[in-house]
Amino acid sequence: MIGATADQALLTGADTAPPEDWPRTLPAALERAARTVSRGITYVDDEGRERFQNYRHLLRAAGLSARRIAERVAPGTPVLIAAGDARVQLTAFWGCVIAGAVPVPVGATGALGDAAAGVERIRAAHELLGGPLVLVDEVVSAVAVAYQVLVDRDGDVWNADGRSWHGAPELPAAPRVAQDIAIGLLTSGSTGKPKCVLLTHAALAHRAWAAAEFNDLRAADVALNWMPLDHVGGIVMWVVQAAFLGCSLVQVDTARVLGDPLTWLDLLEAHRASTTWAPNFGFALVCSALRRHPDRRWDLHRLRHVLDGGEAVVAAVADEFLGRLAPHGLSAAAFCPAWGMSETGSGVVYSRLSRDAEKIAAVRVRMDGPDQRVWHDPDVAGSDVRPESVAPRVRSADAKSQDGWLELAVTGVPVPGVRIRVVGPDGLVLPEDRIGTVQVGGATLFAGYYGREPVDGWFTTGDQGFVTGGALVVTGRNDDVVVINGVNIPCQEVEAVVERVDGVLAGYAAFGVIEVPDGVPCRVVFVCVRTGFEVASRIRESVARRFGFSVDEVRVLPVAEFPRTSSGKVQRARLRADHRVRPAAVSARPIALADSRRDPLAATVSEVWAGLLGLTAAPRPTTSFFASGGTSMSAVRCVALLGAELDRRVPVGLLYEHPTFAEFVAALGNSARPPRYLIGTTADRSLVEQGDRHE
Repeated sequence: MIGATADQALLTGADTAPPEDWPRTLPAALERAARTVSRGITYVDDEGRERFQNYRHLLRAAGLSARRIAERVAPGTPVLIAAGDARVQLTAFWGCVIAGAVPVPVGATGALGDAAAGVERIRAAHELLGGPLVLVDEVVSAVAVAYQVLVDRDGDVWNADGRSWHGAPELPAAPRVAQDIAIGLLTSGSTGKPKCVLLTHAALAHRAWAAAEFNDLRAADVALNWMPLDHVGGIVMWVVQAAFLGCSLVQVDTARVLGDPLTWLDLLEAHRASTTWAPNFGFALVCSALRRHPDRRWDLHRLRHVLDGGEAVVAAVADEFLGRLAPHGLSAAAFCPAWGMSETGSGVVYSRLSRDAEKIAAVRVRMDGPDQRVWHDPDVAGSDVRPESVAPRVRSADAKSQDGWLELAVTGVPVPGVRIRVVGPDGLVLPEDRIGTVQVGGATLFAGYYGREPVDGWFTTGDQGFVTGGALVVTGRNDDVVVINGVNIPCQEVEAVVERVDGVLAGYAAFGVIEVPDGVPCRVVFVCVRTGFEVASRIRESVARRFGFSVDEVRVLPVAEFPRTSSGKVQRARLRADHRVRPAAVSARPIALADSRRDPLAATVSEVWAGLLGLTAAPRPTTSFFASGGTSMSAVRCVALLGAELDRRVPVGLLYEHPTFAEFVAALGNSARPPRYLIGTTADRSLVEQGDRHE
């Protein structure tokens, strides 16, 4: 099935193609899915309320919006979708597709609740695409974006200024793309501006078939996705693929799972889901929650395909996830490490385990040999990798956690129609077990970036890796890009934010991720600062608020020790090599953080903050949640925990607007008490839209 060139880092997927009856375009896929009225999408919002919509109703709603869009937008014209409601997002998305426009999803909020970051993304995308139409469910008033159009859940469209759709002024002639382009996906750029990946109908149709063929996905499956719909994994790998398969999809609000990661398992059981996915951080969240709640129980024996992709797969996290859920009926054979990116239409490389596997496939290697050669651990049996079913590794008695050996998950082999190779600096294909740049080609490759030359042949991904035993192992990104929480983030973007912190010398900021043997990678900022300035806490807060992740260490260096090339380029690889990671101190959970008799609300907030941030003392009035290590994910979890404790809904934006302890407690006390909603049950869902099920 899989072709591999002997002794060379070149992998070729099977030379097969979709059958004649497989849809060739996205509208054809949705029309075929709509023939079965019992299948569709169940939307689960951040309160847990559920609403079902079958594919026939979705097709009807999208068709209505398509007619309106086609009246004002020429085929091949990009259209931004900046709605917050998932059902509106998908109605607008499919409406654009049917109208022949090119939908470009953009999150209505930034780092999971940071409205300012969301507005900036909308502004940057609007500028990139030449001022296109913007479809919203609420008017974006914080940024000057013209031509906003409101869309509701049933596909009705009207102008945001209150004028009738037909009476509004004509739109300017926005730049178009080729009419075979189906969708555009925004990705971070290295200069502070986004890029827009253009994917064709043919590429998306082939990828959906190839992934389903490789992973044995079927129309009878129930898929569950909780990643955002502006993420390639959410919109392409799950929503579009579900339409091509005609299988049911459970679309869960991201904040719902981040607030309580075990909700993911609750929903998998309740909906009898057979396939789901997350980047590595999602599995880590579940493992952490399971350690706190070891007595919870689920029936997960129907779950037969659990994909781990979007960022580096950490073998230790995957093993813990499988070990903790094995008693709940989850088979290790269901776990599937994967690799892909927006430019390949999401996942195109997968790893499959044998039925008797207990751990995911991995290899233990050293990568400090001459010419970046990989040296396999001689004490580990099972390091050989077979293309058909990757052999699980067996840990050696000596874990060797301190002598430079790394344990890396095997990413796998390409799906039909896809080619993978690893090349050196000269562009030539390397032998096996040599680290180089991963390149990809084949039927799922994107057409190019908006406004740039088309892509043809091999595409350089920016990932580093090697081929061993007929399978790909990805070791990480190049010096310029890191993957965090499933999102590609150019180092230059982080460094630009760091340099704006008062006290940091201009041009003396570098960001990198240091790999730790058998551990979690460490995110480090290197800076040079002016005398008398303390910058660490402000750097942590700035990065957390802008990108949604925490910086593990801020290291201040003398100017003379900040390495640059002769042309002035920062040498990030040398910084990582010269400054080995220091083990972080273990923080104990505080016992008493505040006097609940004097201020019960402050005591509750104090307890929640301490648990999430690892504080050893009560937060001071000026303590900042984000400067203390808070991230976008922990912010969502913070408001979810407080909402459960206070029996009310706490908006995550409140924490972004009031990040210090005193400000947040005051704002929380002054905020109005909104109504409390009941969580929808499966029985409730069956009564919500019976007309859609039985048209």
